[in-house]
Amino acid sequence: MGNPGATLSAYRDKQSQARSILEAAKHGPLQSLTDRELDVREQPVTIYPRPAAVRAWVRFGPKRCASTRK
Repeated sequence: MGNPGATLSAYRDKQSQARSILEAAKHGPLQSLTDRELDVREQPVTIYPRPAAVRAWVRFGPKRCASTRK
């Protein structure tokens, strides 16, 4: 059957992440990271041919948020 506590915990984590992103969005518009922050010399930006789960950093005004997207 699975662990209902783990499912609820994952749900609450996702809700908390969404709230923190919405809160950060109040501080300014979404901004791209700089080439230095992206470390494009060492980690070139690529386009993966199919969707995959990723961890991405985004900035709203002066704040940064980690976001995981599936």
